[in-house]
Amino acid sequence: MSAASLARLVLLGAIWGGSFALIALAVPAFGPVALMALRVGLASLFLAAVGLALGHRLGFARHARHYAFVGLVNSAIPFVLFALAAQHLPASLLAVFNSLAPTFAALLLTLWLGEPVAPRARLGLLLGFLGVVALVAEALLAASLDRTPGILAAAVAAGLLAPFLYGVCGVYLRRHAERSPPAFANAWGSMIAASAALAPAAFILPPAAIPDAVAWGAAGLLGIVCTGVAYLLNFRLIADLGRCGR
Repeated sequence: MSAASLARLVLLGAIWGGSFALIALAVPAFGPVALMALRVGLASLFLAAVGLALGHRLGFARHARHYAFVGLVNSAIPFVLFALAAQHLPASLLAVFNSLAPTFAALLLTLWLGEPVAPRARLGLLLGFLGVVALVAEALLAASLDRTPGILAAAVAAGLLAPFLYGVCGVYLRRHAERSPPAFANAWGSMIAASAALAPAAFILPPAAIPDAVAWGAAGLLGIVCTGVAYLLNFRLIADLGRCGR
């Protein structure tokens, strides 16, 4: 990994780690679906502004199904799942769940594409997984004090399904790397698809309350920085390293 890729990876981890605190701030006012619709909508507008300024082209008609798959599996669905889980689980636990995406991706690479995992990488994934299990057990014990078992189980399931979907999408991008659009087009096109998927749902499930300035500020940062900027970094890393990761 080059120094530039390492810097992007560290920055991406910091941005996405902070995104869960922003979700926790904004989701009580907006509700899970409306907040995530706003998130991907703002990201789409940000990427459109950057794309038009730099003269990028999407080739949307040619890659429509690709953008739809990536937008749903890597954005719309996992974003809503994390927002649902954020109503019942602490942001720190969701960040830990999110860190499982590379583990799921490695397993899927082996099962789906038949790619072996190097022994050193296998050991690293195992140690990371055990660390996650320990942190999750401690956090769940604390959360169980004021949550019913059924609600807690549903929130945990949502929080685990989201990074699994990130792993699925990462492997998909790895498998179709040669036919995949450039990194910027992937970010922009997938955000348009995610926005198209979530906008109708947001009208059906509007904000639960009138959002205050804090909620709007959190939503703005979530959409522009934690999604628009972060997805540029993420897809650039995928293109450079051939690996998935959210």
